[in-house]
Amino acid sequence: MKRLLILLSLGLAACSGGVDVSNGNGGTTHTVRRGPLRITLSEKGTLRAKNSVKIRSKLRSQAKVLWLVEQGTQVKEGDVLIELDKTGHLKDLDSLTDQVTQLEADVKSAKTDEEIQESDNLNSIQKAELDLDFARQELERYLEGDAKQDKRSKLLKVEIAESDLQRAREKAERTPELLKEGFITKLEAEEEAFRISKLARDLETARLDLKLWEEYTFPMESKRKKSKVEEARRDLTRAKKLAESRLAAKAVVRRQRERRLSKAKLKLEATKEQLEHMTLKAPGPGIVVFERGRRWDSEEIKVGDTAYPGRVLMTLPDLSEVEVELQIHEADITKVAVGQSVTVTLDIYKELGLSGKVERIATVGSSRGWRDDTKKFGVTVSISEKDLNLKPGISAKVEIQVDRLENVLSLPIQAIFAADGKTFCYVVDGGDPERRFITAGKSNETFVEITEGLSEGDVVLLYDPQQQEEADEEAENGEAK
Repeated sequence: MKRLLILLSLGLAACSGGVDVSNGNGGTTHTVRRGPLRITLSEKGTLRAKNSVKIRSKLRSQAKVLWLVEQGTQVKEGDVLIELDKTGHLKDLDSLTDQVTQLEADVKSAKTDEEIQESDNLNSIQKAELDLDFARQELERYLEGDAKQDKRSKLLKVEIAESDLQRAREKAERTPELLKEGFITKLEAEEEAFRISKLARDLETARLDLKLWEEYTFPMESKRKKSKVEEARRDLTRAKKLAESRLAAKAVVRRQRERRLSKAKLKLEATKEQLEHMTLKAPGPGIVVFERGRRWDSEEIKVGDTAYPGRVLMTLPDLSEVEVELQIHEADITKVAVGQSVTVTLDIYKELGLSGKVERIATVGSSRGWRDDTKKFGVTVSISEKDLNLKPGISAKVEIQVDRLENVLSLPIQAIFAADGKTFCYVVDGGDPERRFITAGKSNETFVEITEGLSEGDVVLLYDPQQQEEADEEAENGEAK
């Protein structure tokens, strides 16, 4: 119990020292000397690869494990590690392949319909443009040709009728004289009068025909032909809009089918990709190490288990570089700093001494659970030696060199005692052992620096004489009984 109090009062860490106990009196005393004192902190840890590749399920859904490579197998890049059940995905692949084939045919048909519609639109627009040209030509021909010719013809008829009537009237003025002189008969004179009457009616008819043409026929025919032009123009506009609408409808169908095809192809490619992910291969060389799940009671992956999305199934450590993971007590973590030198020994290769340094220190401590609330901090130690061909999981002892004191006085731990909050030792100076109070400094598992209370050359007992006397008395009493 006293020894435990000493260790607690000095704040000693469970680590090994680098200085041997030198005792000059049959193993029961120690002579105080000055010298170097190597302050170390020792802790057990586990060897692991510095760089590891996590093999995790890349599926978007769960799948059953059909085959696993054996744990500890040395693999190379491209070796198969895990085979997952592909049954459902193969069915999806067949279905999606058929769907893509059908949709490709639908898209091709929609494109053909669109091309046919474009051709029909071109024909209908060209016909409407041609009809418009014809209507314009008909209007132009009528206004510049037929109408003018009709007008000239009717004017000419009026002029001829006027001329004929004029000549007939001039002739009729000589009829009485010719009748009197006997050049014409009375009947001929009557016929000439009748002819004048007819010519007058013909002139009136010609004039009326001209008037009707100018006031009715020409305006109506002009309007009719202009109306045909406007109708043809409207037909052209309607043909263009109808063509645009029909082509747009065909394009919508084509785009809809193309989108469905694109989605189906994406699903098909995703399914193919998922099928590839169902055969997990080694991305590089390493040794297969199975991983447990996140729950404390989880087991390592095995055949028949379910691989959930994102679950880490195994790791492939790169053993060319290794490191040791430690857990340092919160009372000692302040002694550790990044860059400190370390010495590593392995349980199965005790003769192999490795060098390294402190690489990382966790900023937050953790405890094991509600039964043990002791806080410990994770410390990662890198090992300088490369390509050691070691396996991960090997237990290792790490000795961190926290400090090195030069030219100091020190005592073995077994020579130091504590009582009533004070630290003391027993000095031998020719007579009875003298209890001497001392001030302790830094320490390792074996030795403690003494800053006050002792001088070089002092001889100190390696045991408590009072406890020895009590033990001797108990022994004598026991023999007496």
